[in-house]
Amino acid sequence: FTLKGKVDSSFDEWICDNYYILEREGMGVLRHLSSTKELPSDDGEIPRLFEICVELWNGNIRITEDSIIEYLNNKEISGGESELFELMLRCSLIHRAFEGCCIKGEQGAMMLEGAIKSIRKLKDFDLHRIL
Repeated sequence: FTLKGKVDSSFDEWICDNYYILEREGMGVLRHLSSTKELPSDDGEIPRLFEICVELWNGNIRITEDSIIEYLNNKEISGGESELFELMLRCSLIHRAFEGCCIKGEQGAMMLEGAIKSIRKLKDFDLHRIL
């Protein structure tokens, strides 16, 4: 929306139509995080698993089960982390959508669109098989 409250372009209309996905996922992540024990961190602040999920995005517009498997082959994930992988993956997708909103032009739009489409697709992934 513009400041006047009118839809500015087809992209603005698309994001308005898909905003509920980000809102729903964000609220779900917050609800689950509030009851989650502290995760291991390399720097004492950001959970290592979140950083792994964010790294998964580097160079990818959208993720697939195969890209997750290929990426995780080189990572050591503990049992507790594997239980929270889907939550951290959702959290990283929301973060990716935020980053897309901060970048103007086609690159930002592609990041945002890829994040929203990946959030939708997550329910189709068999993460238990992957991990």
